[in-house]
Amino acid sequence: MHRSMFALVPLLCLVGCGGSPNAELDGLLRFGPDGEIDAVLAAYDSAESPGCALGVIENGDFVYQRGYGMANLEHGIPLNADSVFRIGSVSKQFTAMVILLLDEAGGLSLDDDVRDVLAYVPDYGLTNTITIRRLLHHTSALRDYLVLMRLGGFRDEDFYTDAQIIEMLSRQAHLNFEPGAEHLYSNTGYFLLGQIVEAVTGQSLRDVARELIFRPLGMDNTHFHNNLAHIVERRASGYAPLGGGGDRLRDFDDQSRDDRRRWRVHDCQ
Repeated sequence: MHRSMFALVPLLCLVGCGGSPNAELDGLLRFGPDGEIDAVLAAYDSAESPGCALGVIENGDFVYQRGYGMANLEHGIPLNADSVFRIGSVSKQFTAMVILLLDEAGGLSLDDDVRDVLAYVPDYGLTNTITIRRLLHHTSALRDYLVLMRLGGFRDEDFYTDAQIIEMLSRQAHLNFEPGAEHLYSNTGYFLLGQIVEAVTGQSLRDVARELIFRPLGMDNTHFHNNLAHIVERRASGYAPLGGGGDRLRDFDDQSRDDRRRWRVHDCQ
């Protein structure tokens, strides 16, 4: 497993606001044993199925919380409203929020040249600068480090460090296109945003996000997971369905890995 950071959060929330806009939603939000929302999620509510967690917030308060199915199939652990989930790239919104808060505080500018902060990013002799804003917007044109590491012989399940990613990125001679000319989803951009946070604050993205976002909002069970050895209480395991029925651990889903490789290979043309 590589060290690029993702967030772990305690609950997946369906957010409601004030009154229900139509009768169908009124029916859906009837909670409890006779509520339609439980019927919608009944397929997951099994001791043989990976599950999901639901939270409904109305006017700032939870009006319903429940887990469905299993957090861990190997040990028979049910999933509940306190289960902790890895949210993967949904973490990028929190990375972006940290950058925006630092911009607001004057710690950086969104229009700064990335190379002014991270000198190891190559000078591509560009007319258009790779700015922090372009990292945020996925318009930097930088090649995706996940693909680069695969081409360098690493597997998705392998461990590699930030230093190895930086060394790979520093050797790139070309971009995917002129910065700002196109939009292309980029894990590299958000990896570098995390490095920028560390460079300008002297602290990890994990620590800065805790101080600027998670602690003020009372998100005490949410963090950027930058240490694979860190034990997380109540963590739910990830699963992927098998073609013939049943499930397998998500990290060993070879088929989905091959699909991702085919989907991202155009990054390295």
